[in-house]
Amino acid sequence: MRWVRSLSLRLALFHAAIFIASSAALGGIYYWAKVVLPMDHLKSEIDKEAQLFAQIYIADGAEAARTALERRSIQGDPRRAFHALVRADATVITTNLPSLPTRRSDEWWLLEADIYRDGDENDYTPLVRDITFLDGSRLLIGRDAEDLEEIEETLASGIPWAGAGVILLALLGGLLMSRALSVRLEAINRAARQVMGGDLSGRVPVRGSGDDFDQLAETLNAMLQRNEELFEAVKRVSDNVAHELRTPLARLQISLERLSEKQLTAEERNRLTIDASLEAQRLGRIFEALLRISRLEGGRYALNLRNVNAVAVAHDVAELYGPTAAQRGINIQVDAPSGLCLTGDADLLAQALANLVDNAVKFSPDQAVISVAVERRERSIVFTVSDCGAGMAEDELSRATERFFRGADAARLRGEGLGLSLAAAIAALHGGTLMLRNMKPGLRATLELPDDVSAAPTTQR
Repeated sequence: MRWVRSLSLRLALFHAAIFIASSAALGGIYYWAKVVLPMDHLKSEIDKEAQLFAQIYIADGAEAARTALERRSIQGDPRRAFHALVRADATVITTNLPSLPTRRSDEWWLLEADIYRDGDENDYTPLVRDITFLDGSRLLIGRDAEDLEEIEETLASGIPWAGAGVILLALLGGLLMSRALSVRLEAINRAARQVMGGDLSGRVPVRGSGDDFDQLAETLNAMLQRNEELFEAVKRVSDNVAHELRTPLARLQISLERLSEKQLTAEERNRLTIDASLEAQRLGRIFEALLRISRLEGGRYALNLRNVNAVAVAHDVAELYGPTAAQRGINIQVDAPSGLCLTGDADLLAQALANLVDNAVKFSPDQAVISVAVERRERSIVFTVSDCGAGMAEDELSRATERFFRGADAARLRGEGLGLSLAAAIAALHGGTLMLRNMKPGLRATLELPDDVSAAPTTQR
């Protein structure tokens, strides 16, 4: 009974009902326009004529009425005129009707008036108004309505066949529509089952017609593509987490196992204790960074919004890394005009910029120059950190903000590969973006933030 609850079946039945109702309405309009309206107009015309000749009979007598009626009968009107004037004793004064209704009535008659002329039969169906005078005389006035009668008879005889055809076409159209909907919906269900079965490459076919289903398919395919990319990213992050944690855990385990050896000297025990402590601290930093990134990306971090002097943040970060850079002869230059401010979390903004400067110092050669620039672009404040290092391979730029991802040139340096991930999460939380670009030589990191994070549509709190 699943098909009874099917949306496509309900739509098919609804389509059939609408089609039948529309056809019935059009048929009714046609009948009203071709039969009812002309018949009403003809009755009004005949009624006026009947009143006129009744006045002639009452005022001028039967002879004057006869003359007027016979004159009317020979006029070349499109609709042939019919009449009869009969005395109270049933004596016919004048008529051009083949037969008269025996029953008197003040209503309308629709009579048969076949006239034979020169061996041919002419069919007429006059619509007649029957009037009875006070003296018992009778006046019948009418005009031919054969064409209207034929239309009405044709419609009456054709309605059963037309109705059957309309119902058949409505059901056929509904079934075809139901079939088309079922095919397109089944394609979506098939792709969904494929993805649910573990094959993330499943996609909804697009016919190229540009219809609503194609637009839905393109949207679903974009979502599936994004899900596949995110799943692959999660797999890479999981692999990276396992890889990054394995080394410090192994070192920590070795240090702890060696501490249990009895022949160790006090100096060796002290060194092993320091090594174990350092590895434990490194693990703590990794977990703390992971937790912070997770909270930022999940919108579970409460921003401490206030007015932040962007220029002061740039100078503070440059001053913080100045001594470390000076040891290798690296010069950090700040290019920031005064008066640039934005609304944001000062601690997070300083953390993001510090991570970018830290990377620049690590990857810059000795005696290099690192540029930290701050500028305004429309309603945004832009921090730019440029170095003179080797940069990153083009295929690495798209993965640079993944957790634990480190480029080929980063393997020789200490680090966890979480700095850019944290900076990107902070930018997203403020409704901004982090962009990386190879400058050949060097790498340019651009942190663009809205000057009022409370008005940014992508801000999460």
